[in-house]
Amino acid sequence: MTERAQNSLLGAYVADAAALGLHWIYDTDRLTALAADGRPLEFREPDPKAYEGVKSYFAHPNRKAGDLSPYGESALVMAKSLKANANVYNRAGYITEFQRFFGEGYDGYRDHATRETLANLVAKKKVTGADDNEMSAIGKLPPLIVAHAEDARLIDLAKDAASVTNENAIAREGARIVATTLRALLRGATLPDALHTGLKEAMGPMRTKLDEALRWPSIRPAKAAQHFGSACPIPQALPLSFALLHTAKTYEEAVRANILAGGDSCGRAMFLGAVAGAIWGVPDEWKAKLRQWELLESLS
Repeated sequence: MTERAQNSLLGAYVADAAALGLHWIYDTDRLTALAADGRPLEFREPDPKAYEGVKSYFAHPNRKAGDLSPYGESALVMAKSLKANANVYNRAGYITEFQRFFGEGYDGYRDHATRETLANLVAKKKVTGADDNEMSAIGKLPPLIVAHAEDARLIDLAKDAASVTNENAIAREGARIVATTLRALLRGATLPDALHTGLKEAMGPMRTKLDEALRWPSIRPAKAAQHFGSACPIPQALPLSFALLHTAKTYEEAVRANILAGGDSCGRAMFLGAVAGAIWGVPDEWKAKLRQWELLESLS
């Protein structure tokens, strides 16, 4: 595995864990105030008090600073399934690992797509995924993209993996954009070239929004969140991610801007962190904050 590929994988996990403590706070004024309290925004201990009195959802009472969110865990599940199958994506193997991890006994947050997928699998339905266009469709993809970056089937494999949990046209489009962007980076593209390569894979409204994102003038996370939206659906999350990446200058700046943009920061973190890690690398002191560092490193 190349250094850029490893940094892309670890960059996704680190960005996700960094955002966990303030995930799903939509009030950017609250986040700005928290940023001024003298403590780093990243790797905060999840604290329900930070969520009081503002638009937010406290979803991670059973997690600690340095843990992965369910988005990071979904990529961990994908990485485990790849390792069990000689680093080749296998839909059945991925489903088995998904059920084992997120099924009975799981103590984290299950989003709509995860809950419906588990129910569909138990019912043995032919279509496993929910009709859902949120970022859970593509958060799992960085390990698959790294494993199959030079595989002519990459786009089809990414769309298939997305459809396991998210049987939705926008989810498949998001998978295509993410896979194309990251593949370009893994082949050595610059950040602007990679983002424009991803833009070319978008259609209709998504293409318009991504084009706007790549013309966003400065990082301004709160303004960008207000403009593009900071909720979970891909049509909001991907353009906001593109805008933050396009205007950032370092890995740390991209990750902190993502947290300050609020909303579904962990959902965005998997793609944003994978891109930023590939381009700028990941600070060693941030890697060390991951509670599952040794496991994640062994799978990267």
